Order: sequence, then C-alpha cells, then structure tokens
Amino acid sequence: MAVQKNKSIARLENELVFNYQYAFSAKEQKTMLFLIANLEKESDSVIVSIKDIERILKEDDKKWGSSYKDIRELCFSLLDKKFFHKSTIQYKGTMMEAGYNWFQSVVPVLDGEGTAIKFRFSQDALPFLLQLKEYVQINIQEVKHMKSGHSIRLFQILKAKRNRNKEYKGFTEVGFGIDELKSLLGVEDKYPRFNNFRQKVLDVAQQEINGKTSIYFEIASKYENSREKRIEQILFKIFDTESEALNQRQRQLNSGVDKKIVNPYEGKAFNFDEFKKKFAKIHKIIAEKTVEQYKELSSQKKILNFDTLVSNAIVGVCENYYNFFISRSIKDPEKVANVKKMFEELGVPVKIK
Repeated sequence: MAVQKNKSIARLENELVFNYQYAFSAKEQKTMLFLIANLEKESDSVIVSIKDIERILKEDDKKWGSSYKDIRELCFSLLDKKFFHKSTIQYKGTMMEAGYNWFQSVVPVLDGEGTAIKFRFSQDALPFLLQLKEYVQINIQEVKHMKSGHSIRLFQILKAKRNRNKEYKGFTEVGFGIDELKSLLGVEDKYPRFNNFRQKVLDVAQQEINGKTSIYFEIASKYENSREKRIEQILFKIFDTESEALNQRQRQLNSGVDKKIVNPYEGKAFNFDEFKKKFAKIHKIIAEKTVEQYKELSSQKKILNFDTLVSNAIVGVCENYYNFFISRSIKDPEKVANVKKMFEELGVPVKIK
C-alpha cells in the first residue's frame, strides 16, 4: 500500500554520509529523503503514489513537461544512481573503488488509490538506512527550499558533524581537503579552480543553508604554504541556528572582530564588471592612472592597438588590486608589501574603507 501518512525525518548512517561518495540533483535528493523517511524497519520497499511524486517535482519551481515523461525520467535516474567508496584493493598503486546500487528495482504498481511506484532498495543500501548505530536525522522540511543537490548533500555532512559533539561544545570545527570534499559531493572532475568550486558549490550552499535550516556555518581556508598560495584544507565552523554560541559569534562580527573570516569577497573569483560596479572609485583611479602611463609611453615609442592594450592593462591592474586588497587571495607578506608599494606609487589607495 502507498504511503498514507508522509513522514518527514530521514535517517542515514554516519558511515554512509562521511565515507561514501554520491551525487543527486535537488529533486532526486528530495525524493530519496522522502523514500528513506517512509521506509519501514522490516521492509525493503516503499510504494509512493503518483500524486506524491508529482508534488516533489513541483517543489523545484520549474516548468515540467508531460507528467509521465517527468516521472519516468526521475524514476529511471534514481534506478541508475550508485554510491562509492575506496576499497582496500590496489591496482598499479591506485586504490580501486567499490560501487553499489541504491535501488534493486523501480516498478509501477496499482494501489488501492490508483497508480503508484514501488521503489525497492538494494541489499547493499539497506544496512545504511535500517541498521543504524550512529546516524544523522534530516528533516525534509529543512531542505525543501534548496535548489542545489550539492547544498542538500553538504547539509547532511555538516549536520552529522555538528550532531557528534553538540552536547559538549557551542560549535563544531571540521576541515576537509579540497579533493576529499569534492569527492564526497560527487564533483571531483569539475571545478579545477578553487574559486569556481567556492562560488558554484560552497557559496550557493551557504546561501541555502544559513538562516533557513537548523545549522549555520562559516568557511575559511587553511594554506599549506603562503608563498605557494596552495590551500591545504577548507575549514567549516558549524553552529546551531538557535544557540547562544551563534548569537555571540554574530555579535563579534558586528563589532568588527575577526573580519578576515567574514570577508564577503574571500575566495571569490575576480569579475571585472562587478568590480567596476562595487568599487567604482578605485576603478576610475586605476583607469586614469593607467591611461596616463601608457600615453607617456606612447609619446616615447609608437604603440600599435593602443586602445586594446590600455583596456587589457586596466583589467589586469584591477584584478591585481582585487586579489591583493579585497579578496585577500594573495597571502605572501613580502609580495603584498611590494604590490602595495607599487599601487602607492601609482597613486591608488590601498585601504578599503
């Protein structure tokens, strides 16, 4: 019989959340959590009415095509989904991956109330959903508004990490290597530049999680070597949304303490159009000074494509300014001092008010 009273709490074993790689779109994640929440302890299947599936699809606020086509696409997409982890077997020095299917079958059935879909979980997946030892509880209502599947996956990870020590500490700090985190989120082959990963995945997740769920988090970067500018770890500080620890943290930020962590531009890639808009005065000074320099150079020696050369130079100088003094993506003190001197000689302010 199809689910009669929809349950809203999905329980996942921490070992699955922390150690296995899996990736879903937002609508797939929401469907998965709905199925897990409604999986009975002695069963391996969940029967879901077509109406419930349509409701989940409509929550994405997207225009869907024919109802059958959308439902078919969702069901078969879930049937193809797998979860992975590193095995203990090596091949030519590389640890081989073990892969498992989430579902054994996805089959249409006739129920007392009409057409429904029977989702049968695989025997490999069931222990992580029913034989629970240390697990995280995800309230489906908390992820209902999220548009990114990566946000929902990261929420699972951070919620599980926070739950481990919330009774003993006002906040939780945890670090991940970039490759480790990308692997957990299923984007190991995407976003080769950290700035893109930060902007497309982490910043989006922060917007969708903070202030809208039971946890709130901040991100900072730990550098392996300031001269090499190589990020060793991504650090998360996780708070309960309704907690004195978070209130105290927000009071600190409002009073100007620890501005480095909350720099809104830290880790964000340079965008020239945004720079011109948000730092109009700085852009104007850089443009004027750069044109003056090139005019002087042009008077001494003929320069071809003067306008193109000057335009490119202005963009380059603006990017340097952004990286050194706004996003603080350049950390080497000696290099910062040299560039600061260069901008001072150019007559460009090096302090943001």
